[in-house]
Parts: sequence; C-alpha cells; structure tokens
Amino acid sequence: MTTARAFMFTVYSVAYCITVYACWTAAEDAQLRSAAALFIAAVMMLVGIGREARHGVQLVQVANAYRHGTPTKLGALAEVECRTALPPQCRCALWWQTLGDRHDEQCPALTSKEPR
Repeated sequence: MTTARAFMFTVYSVAYCITVYACWTAAEDAQLRSAAALFIAAVMMLVGIGREARHGVQLVQVANAYRHGTPTKLGALAEVECRTALPPQCRCALWWQTLGDRHDEQCPALTSKEPR
C-alpha cells in the first residue's frame, strides 16, 4: 500500500469513528434525521475503507506477480500504479520491504543520487 493510500485509509478510519460517535449521540438525543444522515455518512466511510484495503491487496498481488514474472488478471488501476511506482529494472527485495525508500547494493536501478 502506498503512502497516499495508507493516509487515506487512516483518514477514512478516523472519520468513520467520529461519524459513528456523532450518530450515536444524535440518536440518544432523539434527533433521528441527523442520526440517519450520519449513519449514511458512516456507511460511505466504510465503503471508502473497503475500497482502499481492496486496492492495497491488489497492489501487493500485482507487485508480487511482477517480481516473479507471472501474468496477472487483477485490476488495471493496480497494475498502472505498480508500474509507475516501480523503478525500471528493479527487482530487489529491499525496495519492496522499505516501501520504495532504499535499494539493494547490487540493484541495477540504483543511482548515485539515492541513499544506500
């Protein structure tokens, strides 16, 4: 999962918790219309959380398939994101473990500008 996707997952999760709390408070105060609107907003947050999690799993599956040279039949969005995030000629394990921050010493994608 990329940093932006992890951030969005966190934002959706925090917003979901706040919305559920507000919905519960509105329901206790007998404000049923507000509670219903907040319930719908909470469901929308759950949809967002599920979308980000599902896309993160697809991205990992595409990355593993790309590293091992096997064809994949997953979503096109995950493949595009993987191909744009992956440096050309890079197949080192350290790049994947550090979320794109570092390369192995023997990686062909390593340039003199990147930290070792």
